[in-house]
Amino acid sequence: MKNLIRLTDLQPEEIHEIFRIADEIGDGKYNGFLEGKSVVLFFPNSSIRTRVTFEKGFTC
Repeated sequence: MKNLIRLTDLQPEEIHEIFRIADEIGDGKYNGFLEGKSVVLFFPNSSIRTRVTFEKGFTC
């Protein structure tokens, strides 16, 4: 998997794949996928809003 630094670093097909996976997540395909696993979030110099948003995303 590539690191996403800039959207322009991706090919159009890769961007469509990201949205396809996002739709699957929204449809519940990956419910419980991280159950029993540990996730590390690192937020250097970030806002509290960004941190809370990502934490909420992992708990949904």
